Amino acid sequence: MNKNSLLTRGISKSRNASNRGANGDLHSNRSGNISSDRLNEIFAAVGQKLRDGLSSEAENILTDTIEGYRHTADDLAGLKRLLAFTLETVGRYKESLDVVKPFEDEEVLKRLNIETQVRVMTQLAISYNNLGDHPKAVTLLKETLQKAKENDITHLSGSIDSGLARVYRKLNECAICRDYAEKSLNYFRENGNWLGMAEAYREIALSYHQEGNSEKSLEYFELGIKIIGDRSAPFMLGKFYSDMSGAYWFLRRPQDGIACLEKSIAFFDRTEHVLNSVIAYNNLGINLMLIGEWTKAEEMIKRSLDIAVKAKHVHVAGILESLGELKILRGDLTEAEDLLTQAVAIACDRKREWYQVQAMRNLARCYLAQGKFGEAAEKARETIDLCHKIGDKHYVNMAGLVLAESYLNEGGLDECENYLKVIEDNDPGADFFVLGNIQRIRGLASIENGDKQLAVHHFNRSLTIFETAEDLYHTALAHYLIGGNFAGPQASRAVKHLTTAGEIFKKLGIKSFVDSISEKIEKLKDPDIVRQTAGEARRTNSVVSQLLMVRLAEATASRELLFRELIAVLQQESKAKKIILAEPDENKKLQAFITH
Repeated sequence: MNKNSLLTRGISKSRNASNRGANGDLHSNRSGNISSDRLNEIFAAVGQKLRDGLSSEAENILTDTIEGYRHTADDLAGLKRLLAFTLETVGRYKESLDVVKPFEDEEVLKRLNIETQVRVMTQLAISYNNLGDHPKAVTLLKETLQKAKENDITHLSGSIDSGLARVYRKLNECAICRDYAEKSLNYFRENGNWLGMAEAYREIALSYHQEGNSEKSLEYFELGIKIIGDRSAPFMLGKFYSDMSGAYWFLRRPQDGIACLEKSIAFFDRTEHVLNSVIAYNNLGINLMLIGEWTKAEEMIKRSLDIAVKAKHVHVAGILESLGELKILRGDLTEAEDLLTQAVAIACDRKREWYQVQAMRNLARCYLAQGKFGEAAEKARETIDLCHKIGDKHYVNMAGLVLAESYLNEGGLDECENYLKVIEDNDPGADFFVLGNIQRIRGLASIENGDKQLAVHHFNRSLTIFETAEDLYHTALAHYLIGGNFAGPQASRAVKHLTTAGEIFKKLGIKSFVDSISEKIEKLKDPDIVRQTAGEARRTNSVVSQLLMVRLAEATASRELLFRELIAVLQQESKAKKIILAEPDENKKLQAFITH
């Protein structure tokens, strides 16, 4: 069997993990011998336990074997390498490193044959990577790769390349990560190592996601899941579905994200991997946040936080950021600032820049909501600089939105529009959060310019985008902005939009918006207000038609978005009560594609 095949990650407590003898050597103190056949059976059993997510059972088997028998230097090194990997699977990185650190000693290492040296040094490098010493990990892996090539041990190159892919992803060098992952994929494919292939696809997917190309990442997540098929690998499948949910969140497809997380949690429930459940519960919370299930979202996020705090896991930073975002939406800005400040501090302390930019972006957003426009702009610029440093596209665009809106609130209309164009030049693709907020901010800028008709055009664009994304809060906000800026004879349409916004904000529990909407509706019923604002509603038919065409032209980010915009335009400009857009199925029968 290939003892170095990629295995999934796991849990539990190591007993005398380094197991050095009284003389400082690496041999067990026990006197019993163990046969090669029995040892191979143990390696196979441990591999299956790890794939099933039963890391404590795998650890027990390994420690009992290490302590219960005498071993050759190579056999003991193989057992310790696998024990280090087992401890890694549950985030016990310091213990994992301690198990294999003695092999850094050249005197100890040279007692092993070359193949064992390559295997052990690969695990040692990964252990350093897990503790944040990425430069050392790269150096060890490249030296090990060279040793494998010089000694014609090419069947181990896949694991080394896979390790390099992981390290370069941590260094935010996504293109280099993919290059090594593709190389490892080829080696694993040649050797028929399905689990290694799945891991390679996952690294490629994560690198695309980290760069901001979530749509591309989904293709590779799907390939990894397809490779696993119906084999028993609940832990790996749990990770795939959990990671996919993050991609769906950025694409604002919460229902798909929730479906992935339900699968992920079901897989993790069959394992002992508590820390991966932490990520799954937090991701479930942020997807529930999108669709307006805020009470349940907070429950899931806090469940995640309780587990992460007990485990002292770095993901605490990400969870605090999720809670902070929920507090911003609810208007609890003081609590939001406290949570996000904590999140930034934890991420900085643990040198996790990916978590850091997330929390910093929302902290800038919190300052903006508090009316601290200068601080918001400064924090947004700081976030953008860090995003450029680590090659992130998701949060550089999100932070850019805060910067643009901060410029707007400080009277910088030109600066605001210039930065919105910078965001568009970054190619936000199908990031509906970014696209919808670009339209919202342009609508606010149009109001500052005294052009409410153009403002309503942008708010309508924003509404269609957020409805497509199933983002309930921002859908309500778009209705609120549309309703608050219709005038004169359009009062009935204004009331309709405000009423819809009021119903959503009431469900979300945001009393300030509910009260504001009630006041606006009362004013719209005042005949004097209607007469005073009637002139604002007049525009030539040609200009209105032009704006409608622009709405359709701007809606090309996705097929669904374009057709939803068409439906919205038809509904707005006709008296139709029901609209259905149909397409022929494979039997040439018309099926509803979008209905209103």
